[in-house]
Amino acid sequence: MKILLPLLLALLLLRVLDPFPVETLRLKYFDALLTIKEPVESQNISLYNIDEAALAEGGQWPWPRQQLAALNRQLLDAGAAAVVYSVLFPEADRFGGDAEFAESMARMPTFLSAVATTDTDRQDGWDIGVATMGPVLEHAFSYSGILPNVDVLQEAAAGTGVVNTAPEVDGLVRRIPMVVAVGEALYPALGLDVLRGLAGDPSYQVKASESGIQAVRVPSFSNIETDRVGRVWIDWATTFSPEPVADTIVFVGVTAAGVSPLVPTPRGQLFPHQIQATLFETLLAGTSPVRPDWALGAEILAILLLGLCMALAVTRLPVMGVQAGILIICALTASASVWGYLSLGILVDAAFPVLSSLTIGGVGVGQRMISE
Repeated sequence: MKILLPLLLALLLLRVLDPFPVETLRLKYFDALLTIKEPVESQNISLYNIDEAALAEGGQWPWPRQQLAALNRQLLDAGAAAVVYSVLFPEADRFGGDAEFAESMARMPTFLSAVATTDTDRQDGWDIGVATMGPVLEHAFSYSGILPNVDVLQEAAAGTGVVNTAPEVDGLVRRIPMVVAVGEALYPALGLDVLRGLAGDPSYQVKASESGIQAVRVPSFSNIETDRVGRVWIDWATTFSPEPVADTIVFVGVTAAGVSPLVPTPRGQLFPHQIQATLFETLLAGTSPVRPDWALGAEILAILLLGLCMALAVTRLPVMGVQAGILIICALTASASVWGYLSLGILVDAAFPVLSSLTIGGVGVGQRMISE
């Protein structure tokens, strides 16, 4: 016990400080939870991939906007309910096709993307209604400028949202901010604005407290819980048809080699419009995983209780009993975490409590064997 109690305290301190290896271990465990479900194909969303074959037929990217207008008409004829472009149009079309593209957007709800950036001080974005409760601007991701689309397209669009992601410490995208701040203005994520636009709501709401952002809401839908900086976890249990399907919302993006970068996610490398489609499906279905405020406290308590139980077991039980106890404790801890995610959609870490139990038990058993 003289060694085990200080070791337990060291493990508790390590979890509280949460250095890079501990955070990475937790995120990798969450990846296992986030991908534990077998993906099913969405009935709400399909994709239009501008791939090598499309470029061979339509010419090099970027296409003239008359060509995108023709694509809009093609998707309308195919029965698309709406179109979402994960493509930026910040400059006027060099072929003069903006007016025709805008006219095609008037026939069907069309949503455009924008990006918040620190590479510009431009703050003249677009008008979007937002009601805030609490100090939202203090906690949201902040950028010095924003790149919207050209005015004629911006005005014709049914909505516009930012496509900024927030990679974790290991570079993977698991969470996406629902709002970002540029100066005194708040801009919604693309998925959030598509939800607002298709519901016909004129605005969205953001709630925050002194500890951070708590939730966002489109009036026609329930609250979407966020972390303190406004991010939501993505539910990755969905795939999408790579061809437009009638009565679905079609997300358009470029997949041709060398044009659009692949982004690492728990499901592997994905294109940006695939991530945006997955985010929208998560918001629409209301299946965003949640990491409760009490999760950290529960994990620290689990480390403490499991460590104490393991330390007592080492001093009182035979070695074989201790080994069996280690396996049982680890299995129960992991099972409870998996059940919490599958049944309640909550993310509670079992990796570090299990590792701590194994460490305490292993050191205790080794100490007893050396002593004996």
